Amino acid sequence: MNQPYRLLSIYTDLILGREINKVYVANEWGVSCRTIQRDIAHIRNYIHESDDWQILDDPVIYNHETESYYLNTEIQINKNNSIYAHALKRTVRK
Repeated sequence: MNQPYRLLSIYTDLILGREINKVYVANEWGVSCRTIQRDIAHIRNYIHESDDWQILDDPVIYNHETESYYLNTEIQINKNNSIYAHALKRTVRK
């Protein structure tokens, strides 16, 4: 698998409320922890640039104790929930 699939997998897990442990995910995908950090940075940038999100704070929070990322619960998807489908379209086209 490659970066688009990995990014979508991480993004989907975040939206579903799952914590993303960077060590576990790095081992699962056969990449470095730094690669997962870059993936999270791409996801953060996407969320910040998207008009479909209302962001009150950092969209993806890092827990140093568990080395895990999770989606900020203060983020709300707009009422038509278009962000997820929009993200899939943008990633698949690239």
